[in-house]
Amino acid sequence: MKIIYSGAFHKESTNYSQARELAKICDLVEYPCKVIAAKVGPTERDQDLIDTVYKERPDVLLFAKGTGISLDVIKECNKVTKTCIWWMDAYPHGNWDTEHVEKLKHASFVCCDKVAAVNEALKYNKRVFKLTEGYDSVVDKPVHVLKDKDVSFIGDIYGARASICNSVNAMIHTNAFNEEHARIVCSSKINLSVSTHRCHSDRVYKIMGAAGFLLSDDWDGREFIDGVHLVIFDGIRDLQAKVEYYLEHPENRYSIAARGYKEVQKYTRAQWADNLIKIYNSIDF
Repeated sequence: MKIIYSGAFHKESTNYSQARELAKICDLVEYPCKVIAAKVGPTERDQDLIDTVYKERPDVLLFAKGTGISLDVIKECNKVTKTCIWWMDAYPHGNWDTEHVEKLKHASFVCCDKVAAVNEALKYNKRVFKLTEGYDSVVDKPVHVLKDKDVSFIGDIYGARASICNSVNAMIHTNAFNEEHARIVCSSKINLSVSTHRCHSDRVYKIMGAAGFLLSDDWDGREFIDGVHLVIFDGIRDLQAKVEYYLEHPENRYSIAARGYKEVQKYTRAQWADNLIKIYNSIDF
C-alpha cells in the first residue's frame, strides 16, 4: 500500500512520529506542504502536489487537516486516488471554516481524533471514523528523575486554564516537546490536563505514556476509568481537594499511574498508523 502524507514533519509536529510509524507498514511518501509553499507559493505547491499524486499513484492521499490547500487539489486527486482528511484538533476550532467543510464533503473519507469533530464531520461526509492519535512511545516514556514538582501543567494557557492552574499552584510549562515533555511529567507528582470544549488533547496519552499520574477534567469519549487509570476532577474545589489528597497519598498515585501506563499502550502512534490502514481497508468505496 502506498500513502502520500501531506503534513509537517519536524520533530515538534505529531506528523513526524505518525509518518515514522506509517513508513514501517506501507510505502510512504512525505509531502511537507508548508515547506514547499514557503518556497514556491501556495498555488504552485498545490499544482506540485497534484503532479506528485499523478506520478506516484498512491492508494491514499492523506492530509493533516489540509489547511491552506485548495479544494481543487482534493477534487483533482480524487480522479486517481482516495483522499483522507485527518483532523486531530478539537471542535469547534478556528480552522473549521466554510472551506474546510467543503473539503470534508469531497474527501473520500475522514478520520477525527475527537468525538465532537466526528459528530460534526458526519454532517458532511458519511465516511467519518474515530481515530485516536495517541502518543509517541519512542519519546513519551518513563524517565528516572527526581519528583521535585508537586503539580505541573504542560501546554498553552488560554481560557480557564490560568485560573485552574493557579488554584493549585501548578507550575506551567509551555513549548515542552519530546524528551523534555517526558522529563517534566516524570518529575511531577501530579500532572494536570484541561480539555477544550470537552475535547482532550494528546497530552493525556503523553502523560500516561511516561507513567505520570494524570489529574484531568472530563472529556467526551474518555477511554480510561476514573480512579483506575487516571483521576477526573469536576470544578475548582474538587480539583483542590484531589490535589491535596493525592499529594498526601503517594502510594495511590503510583498505583493509578502504573495502571494508566499499562492501559495507554493501546494508544501508541504505531496503533494509530495500523488503525488508519484498517479503516481504509474496511471501506467499500
